[in-house]
Amino acid sequence: MFENMIDGIMTKTEEKLKINNSDYLEKGLWYCSKCHTPKQTRIPWLGEEKIVYCMCECEKEQYEQELKAKKAEEKIQKIANLRNLAFQNGSAVAYDYTFAKDNGNNPKMTHVAKKYVDEFEYFKSQGKGLLFFGDVGVGKSYIAACIANALIDKLYSVKMTNFVRIRNELQATYQRQEYLDSLNCYDLLILDDLSVESTSEYMQEIVFEVIDNRNRAKLPLIVTTNLTAEKLKHPVGVENERIFSRLLKMCHPIEFKGSDQRKQKTFDDFAEMQRILGI
Repeated sequence: MFENMIDGIMTKTEEKLKINNSDYLEKGLWYCSKCHTPKQTRIPWLGEEKIVYCMCECEKEQYEQELKAKKAEEKIQKIANLRNLAFQNGSAVAYDYTFAKDNGNNPKMTHVAKKYVDEFEYFKSQGKGLLFFGDVGVGKSYIAACIANALIDKLYSVKMTNFVRIRNELQATYQRQEYLDSLNCYDLLILDDLSVESTSEYMQEIVFEVIDNRNRAKLPLIVTTNLTAEKLKHPVGVENERIFSRLLKMCHPIEFKGSDQRKQKTFDDFAEMQRILGI
């Protein structure tokens, strides 16, 4: 039975042998007329010699090219899936937030972000992230999304969200802990636009649970906030102290400075519309 199975395998491999009109026989084996390497080989089997199919150099090269193209296609599809997962639920604009499209207004922060991407495997092993803080419109969310896209290109899983969405999703499920644990399925979690001072106790508890759950799993976190350095150092209230104590343990704080890029873009867009309309 075993011999029959082997014979069947050999028969199937023999069926793959493609002989072209210009191929030729040499010493009882078929040779490729293009690369002049054998399409068959002899192997010993149970005291006998079997002639079986093997790829010539032409076929090997073609196979390797096809395999490479298939892997490249699979990688592209996987990256697309990871990006969809990272920016779902209203963050589609972040698809275009990449280092390549960076306007260069804040080169120091761009350099820091690129270094974080380059050394991400180390930061991931240490569970260390970043806390971007500063005024509105200085590019914190953009740089955070650049990090996300760069890591996705390296096939890391990322989730970029905010606490408004998290609150809504928690309210829509009865599986609270299961949902919180699902946020730990990502190599990197990015929490955009954190502001806990004016939130309710309910929201503060959600904020703490998400951050603490990530901390317990020793997984990295990036947080952006408009809070000042003073408010980060001296948060108001016990709950805020608890949140930022945990957050600063996990994330290295980095201050963003500069002009409001959103306002500048609004001005630029307005001027362009005026030009086009001839006003």
